[in-house]
Amino acid sequence: MEIWKKQKSLSIESVFVNDQTVCFFISDGRTISMSLSLYAEFNDAEQGPIRNCQIVEDSQAVYWPEFNKTIRLEEVLRD
Repeated sequence: MEIWKKQKSLSIESVFVNDQTVCFFISDGRTISMSLSLYAEFNDAEQGPIRNCQIVEDSQAVYWPEFNKTIRLEEVLRD
């Protein structure tokens, strides 16, 4: 007999942002870093607004209100 465990859904536990990179700390222990240069919204932006982000959508995305930009976990995991 096989016992199947229900896979826990992934979520963003925390996020770190500096002037060049955003790091997503994922519930399964992974840390995924992405260059902010991949997103035109952040080009030439000052550090204060870039660092002002919040985890939203039941820990499935990060949102920057000053840029009206959302990066979703599914997008991070796909790249």
